[in-house]
Amino acid sequence: MFVLRIEDTDRKRYSPAAVQDFIDGLRWLGLDWDEGPEVGGSYGPYFQSERSALYQEWAAWLVENDRAYRCFCTPEELAARRTGKGGGYDRRCRYLHAGGAGRVRRTGPALRGPVQDAARRRDGHR
Repeated sequence: MFVLRIEDTDRKRYSPAAVQDFIDGLRWLGLDWDEGPEVGGSYGPYFQSERSALYQEWAAWLVENDRAYRCFCTPEELAARRTGKGGGYDRRCRYLHAGGAGRVRRTGPALRGPVQDAARRRDGHR
């Protein structure tokens, strides 16, 4: 089954005309979908922005089950860490209690998943 979903969560760059151009381009290529915009079906909604309640529910489940954690770093702090020693996110917020974070980003915390350290991911042995 081919389900077409439209990624429209970047509202600054979203354009209904661009979505229509994308759909027209897929049709021009001879691609048809079983479910999605202009077709409907039981796996909707087909625009990602309309699925945010579902994503929030699953994000809460991930945090409650220790599969993810909230990160309260600002974009500027993350950029500084990328250019500093180690060149990546240092899991600074991994062990913060949400109430003790001291601050919340203006748009709310980001959600991050626990990952192996960078050395282990690169060579698979450490």
